[in-house]
Amino acid sequence: MDLVFPIVNLFSPIGMMLLLKAVYRRRFAQEHLPFSCHCTTFLAILTTPALLVGGIGQQVVFVVATVTSLVYLLVAMRRVYGGGWFGLVARFALVSLGFLTLVAVLANISFFIVVRSI
Repeated sequence: MDLVFPIVNLFSPIGMMLLLKAVYRRRFAQEHLPFSCHCTTFLAILTTPALLVGGIGQQVVFVVATVTSLVYLLVAMRRVYGGGWFGLVARFALVSLGFLTLVAVLANISFFIVVRSI
């Protein structure tokens, strides 16, 4: 079960890069890779303490990490890509919902791979 977290973290920057490429079509995909690596690393650092605690503390860490990472992603997208707030919030919503879906799919796939190998 502990292998799900590294598998998700391995593939999530590539997925986020593809999501960013979908919403910022005029930029090259290679421009999105450093940004997606930066944001997913920030998310991994925020969620790592949740692996060290259990119970209600784990849930609190995940809620704090989720809110912090969403605010951070919005601010980071504003600084890196610029643009107006309406377009930024629309793209942010697409990227964050797409990333949430991607992480859920990756977690389920890696969970079944790990369970099958046991």
